[in-house]
Amino acid sequence: MQASIFASMSLRFLGVGLSFLLNVYLARNIEKAVLGEYFILAQVLLVLSILLRRGLDTALLKYAARLPDSDLQKILAAYVRSTVAPAAIGAVVIASFTYVVFPTGSFLAVLFVSAALLPVTISNLVSEYLKGRNHPALANALQTCLFPPLVMVYVAAIGSSVFEAYFFAATGTLIITLWAASHASGPAGRAPGKEFEASEFWREARTYMAIAGLNIVMNSMDLIMLGVLSNNSAAAEYGIANRLASIFSILLIAVNGVLGPRFSFLWHESRYDETIRLFHKATVIMAGCAVVIFGFVFLAGERLLVLFFGPEFAASASLLSILTLGQGIVLATGPVAYLLMMTNSRHVHQRSLIAAVFVNLALNLALIPPFGALGAAIATAGGLVVKNAYSFFQLTRIYSVQGASK
Repeated sequence: MQASIFASMSLRFLGVGLSFLLNVYLARNIEKAVLGEYFILAQVLLVLSILLRRGLDTALLKYAARLPDSDLQKILAAYVRSTVAPAAIGAVVIASFTYVVFPTGSFLAVLFVSAALLPVTISNLVSEYLKGRNHPALANALQTCLFPPLVMVYVAAIGSSVFEAYFFAATGTLIITLWAASHASGPAGRAPGKEFEASEFWREARTYMAIAGLNIVMNSMDLIMLGVLSNNSAAAEYGIANRLASIFSILLIAVNGVLGPRFSFLWHESRYDETIRLFHKATVIMAGCAVVIFGFVFLAGERLLVLFFGPEFAASASLLSILTLGQGIVLATGPVAYLLMMTNSRHVHQRSLIAAVFVNLALNLALIPPFGALGAAIATAGGLVVKNAYSFFQLTRIYSVQGASK
């Protein structure tokens, strides 16, 4: 398991490094207003893509280890049949949003980003399924290491606009992902114990969709509201800081991808003590990493921004420190969200997200008009602290009660 986590984390680091290079290249070669438009459009597409998955990605991660191929084919066939219309509606939403926020924006920009919605969605679903089938390293490589270099190739070598490059890179990623999955995913055995039921799968997928919806509100509200309540330059400054701060969450993402199916399996086998020991071990390691990362960013954040993105982004240093503090809290509480979702306590995580969304929305509305990007950063960090502190407190309460009842 340690080898899987190390391989997944290494590939995540590589993917984030490639994404970082892409952001540096774009920040230095396109206008700040265009960069802000790109960040906002990409965020809107990400929101719609997560909604379009309808919780299927997390359900696949949980159940793939005991999903026979026949059931998987039925699930995916039903999903594809019911996805074309929502994808078309999502494209209309992107176009409408762009017309309101960027009335002078490029029609082709909207067209290409909208067309990337379905490829992005399916690529992520297939990658999550591969994680559940014990291919976490391959899944992380497909999710993080393909898209950024493809965008840079299209922009730098072929001369495409960043929006055209986004579509062609998403399509190329989908083709490679499907090819890799067809060669990697062999027959799946059932885990002993309770048999798989399709009705249970879809019921849980709907719950995960609600959780995903709350998560994307948390993760996207700031940037979208900056576009509406402030300006593109503020969105660009915030987008750079947020992407840099998000680099430090890759440890948690890698751990979740490996431990998520393990949590599900152990819980399915009623091995509760082993589940919580695994969680504690991962949390202690990640809490130590969080302290080191925040200290580094606090001391060297401005120099990093100027070095990689140029002096015009030096003002993002305070944003970076605030956002890294929020990400540090998330990291220090370990894989709490995935433990709750992979067991019978996903409703606790859902409640924590509801509380965090209200805090985030209130702070964004109150702080963005007077403070711009700084207000958005405070709102995001505040929401993250509320979400993970509540989940962690409830997790310790649940397991202490369970231990006392044995």
